[in-house]
Amino acid sequence: MDNHDVIIYVSDNNHYCTQVIDLVKKYDVTYKIKNVTQDRDYMKEMQDIGIYGTPAMFVKGEKHSILGYQKERIRHALSKVEH
Repeated sequence: MDNHDVIIYVSDNNHYCTQVIDLVKKYDVTYKIKNVTQDRDYMKEMQDIGIYGTPAMFVKGEKHSILGYQKERIRHALSKVEH
């Protein structure tokens, strides 16, 4: 996973993306933001795995992505990340 604990696909002008990023910043995890508005290759990456909306978050060790701003699911997933 690119040596990051979390990968977050975001788009410009999406307040849910901002909320996800703000929540992830509260945890001691490394994360990478992939902005699909600014880089179409990230959009293609996301679409190649069947995801067409942002925010979409991938947490190391989790089988499924977290789509949208699912606060409790994000907290639960991030609390299990091992460093």
